[in-house]
Formats: sequence, structure tokens, C-alpha cells
Amino acid sequence: MNGYYSREQFTNRRLELTRLESAYEATLDGKPARIAFLGLRRIGKSILFDRFVESKRTAGRKGLAIVDFERAVSNPETFSQVYVGTIAGQIIGGAKRRPRDFLRLENALSTELGESKAFREVAGRILTELRKADHDQALLYELALGFPQELAEELGEAIMLFIDEFQYLMNLRRYKGIGDPRRLLKATLERQNMVGYVIAGSEITILEDALQSHASPLFGMFARERLGPFDKVDSLELIGKLAPGLGARAAGKICDYSGGNPFYITAIAQKTAGLIKEEGFDEEDGVDHAFLEEVLADWGRIFDFCYYLMEISLDRARGSGNLKALLQLMAEENQGMTATEIARLAHKTPQATRNYLLELCRFDILERERDLFSFRDPLFKYWLANLRTGIAWSTTPTRADVWMSLDQHREALKALSDELGTAKESVLREVLGLFDGQLIAGELLGAGEDIVLPKFDKVEPFIDENGEELEAVGQGKHIWACELKWRRSTAGETEVRRLLERARKIRAERAWLISKAGFTREALALMRKESVLHSNGDQLREIEKVVRRET
Repeated sequence: MNGYYSREQFTNRRLELTRLESAYEATLDGKPARIAFLGLRRIGKSILFDRFVESKRTAGRKGLAIVDFERAVSNPETFSQVYVGTIAGQIIGGAKRRPRDFLRLENALSTELGESKAFREVAGRILTELRKADHDQALLYELALGFPQELAEELGEAIMLFIDEFQYLMNLRRYKGIGDPRRLLKATLERQNMVGYVIAGSEITILEDALQSHASPLFGMFARERLGPFDKVDSLELIGKLAPGLGARAAGKICDYSGGNPFYITAIAQKTAGLIKEEGFDEEDGVDHAFLEEVLADWGRIFDFCYYLMEISLDRARGSGNLKALLQLMAEENQGMTATEIARLAHKTPQATRNYLLELCRFDILERERDLFSFRDPLFKYWLANLRTGIAWSTTPTRADVWMSLDQHREALKALSDELGTAKESVLREVLGLFDGQLIAGELLGAGEDIVLPKFDKVEPFIDENGEELEAVGQGKHIWACELKWRRSTAGETEVRRLLERARKIRAERAWLISKAGFTREALALMRKESVLHSNGDQLREIEKVVRRET
């Protein structure tokens, strides 16, 4: 499913490309970069890597390679050949050959790769070890990890590696002599001075634990960056490339249904364009139908993705049958639930249910906020709820079926649009970027008097060295630390204290907490005491209207 839109349609990611450029230059200057990009599946990590690497190759740079660990890491024997062959193939072999030409080292030695001394020696040692009846799996792993440095030294130029789905490296821990594969990787990284690493992973919780747990050998070795959804401006730009000429209202609907996820945008926009052109749909009805067909029809790309996501996650989790049953029960509820509430519905013990829920959080299907568990992706929840109740298309619907489905789903689509919407974190950053001296009523910010909004030079998300995150930090003459909770549950005292702690770390003059559902009494009391600005979902919308109107 990689490459769901073409290189010509690449959109956004200006900040991430700038950071990759800085990392690349630092690596060439002898300061090897170590960066980790964290983002959910289909959010655009692979496309980002492809864009950057291709731009460098077009400019004549050769020392870059992309390796997908989901495909490369099955056992040490496969990993050693695929890792070495992929890197050598891309850097030495270039684009004139197919990647699979280099995945069997024995065959690769007879190509131009065999002219490289570093490749001949490492590939030869790996093949010699593989021919032994009782070969050393740990040695195979070690030889592969060391290869990039040897190749860089031979070329006399630093190398930048882009490793996708890095968390699959942990699959090697079950093999003899390897133990925790991060230990040997750490030792290798500490020895290498000509190889930069940019890694990414779609299982955010697992990857975060692999990198930032104090018990992890890789703790503190990688700077972490979040790759999130598009904001509305970039969503509309991508829609314009995929469905040229689509009206503003229809494009806005796609933004709402997709939540800024570029894969969802692509699937809905392309389907919409086809329905309008081939079947004469009205634009807005076309968007509604395109969304339903993509999500509910078993030939839809979003349907395929949701099914794949569930199957791959449950396949790797413990107790998959019970996990699936819990997910189906939760998909029918309108809000987050406690483990006790879910246990009652599932007729399981609270402790067993809690363990299952934490396992689902580990694979990023669910997320936990205080005692409430909810779906991380509302669109996935919508798909699962309809799959369970049998509201899905397995044959091509007639026009009458379409209109019936639209009528049945109008209310659900409106609720989904409100819950999902264009990524609210991006909207918050966009609103902050529009601050420019406007006078805002104090009641919209939980303040006792009206407030003049400062102009910021820069608005960005922020992650500190311990992985603690702020959705938005406005920086200029004044610094604001902002946190957003777009959930059905109220924000409590814990969220306020967490924001205050992070605001103090960056020496912010103002802390602003936004909670869609409002705040508990304890939270309100603490925010008044600490002069924390606060707004609910409706108040944020009012502030957005003011700053857009006066800009």
C-alpha cells in the first residue's frame, strides 16, 4: 500500500524536509544525525523518505538508502542479506536495476556491487557463515549492522540511512545469541562516525518504548519528531491536485471526513472525482457517497486499510479473539469507556479486560486518557461499528441503495465529521499563527479581562528530551504553551498540572488549555489559581472566527 499518491502530488511536510536537510548536512560534516519520526500508518512517513532521498539523488548525491524493516526483519539469515544487499544496491547499484537483484548476496556479487571491496568482504563473510550447519546468528546480525560504516569509509563520503518500520527490529530478540537487538545496535552506532540514521515507525507506542524507556539501550540516542495529519490549508492543496476544480464546500467535506490524514484524503478525493465525472453526481453528494463507498464497500481502499490494520495488530497481540470482541463492543458506544464499564458489557473480569485494553493501546488501536479508553482513529471506529452491524457493501450498490445509505448515515456522518474534523492540533497551530494584536473577550479564554493576542514569529509542536509533548508553542516576544484535549471527557486537574510543568520548562509566559468537553471543577479552580488560560471547544471556534475575520 506504499505510495498512495504520486511524487508529483507530494504536499506539505516543509518543516520535516527542512529538518531532514539539516540532519543530512550535519552527517556530511562528520556529525551523524539520529532522528526518529513517529506517526500512525498511512500518515506519510514512507512518502516523506522517498521525497527527500529522490531529491538528493536527482541532485547527484548517491550516499542514501531506504530500508523497510517490516520486510527485511524475519530472521537473522534474511536480515543480514536484505539489509546489506538493499544498502549496497541503492548506493552502488543505483536506480538502473530492480531492488530484488541485490537481495541474494551470492547473485549480487556477480553484479557491479562485487567491485566494492567493502561489499565483497562483508557479503563473503555472511555467505561463509551461512554455509555452516550451526551458523552464528548473532554474528550475521553484527556483520550486517557494521556494513554501512565500512562502505562509507571506502567511498570516502558519509551515508544517510532511512529505516522504515524500525520497531520490527525487535523480532530478532528471539534468536540465539542476539538477546535485545538494541544493545548491539547501540554499540554499533557509538562506533560509527560516517553514518546518519533516520528511522520511522507506525506503531508509535512500541517505538516510543524502544527509544525513550529508561531501560532501553537506545535511550537518548535519537531525537524524536511527530508526523501528524495535514492542516486544512495543506489538505485543500492535496485535494486540488487529486480532484481539480472541486468546489470549496465539497473540498471542505473531504477535509472533515479525512481528519487531515493524507491517505484518507487521497482515497475520498479520487473516488469523488470519478463519481462526478463518470456518474454525474452533485459535488457534495459525491463526497458523501465516495466516503461511504471507500469505508463500507469491501473494494474500498479505506475498507482494505482498516481491515489490514485490525488483522495485523490482532495477529501480533495476545488474545486476539477477546481483543476483537472488545473492539466491536466499544465501536458501538458514543464515548470513551472505563475498563470496568467495558468488562461489564463483555462479561469479563475488570483486570483481564484492563490487560486486553492496554494491549490494544500498545498497538495504537486504542488510546488511554486517565481511566477512559477510546479509539485513536474515529474513522476506524466508524468502519468497525458498521462492519459489526452488517452495514457494508459486498456488491456494487444500485443508485437506490446509494441514496438509502446516504439517508441512513446522514446523522452518523455529521457526528463523525465533528469528532474527526481536520486535525484539531493543526487547527490550533493555525489559529495561533493568526494572532496579531486582536482583542479577545476574556470569557473565551477563562480570563477576568479582555486579552490582546500577541503576534508569534513561529508556532510549532514541541517535544522535550524525555518525549514530553506540547501540541503547540507560540514563540516571539511572548511565549505561549498550548495543550489540546479533543475528547468527549472533561479535562481534569492532572492535565492542568502537566501543562503547567511543561510550560515552566520552556519558560512560557502563558499556558492555554483547550478541552472540547470543558473542565472538571477541580481543574477550573486550579487554572484560576495559576492563571492558566482555558477554552472549551465552542470557545475555540469563536476565537478562530475572530482571528480569521480580523486577519
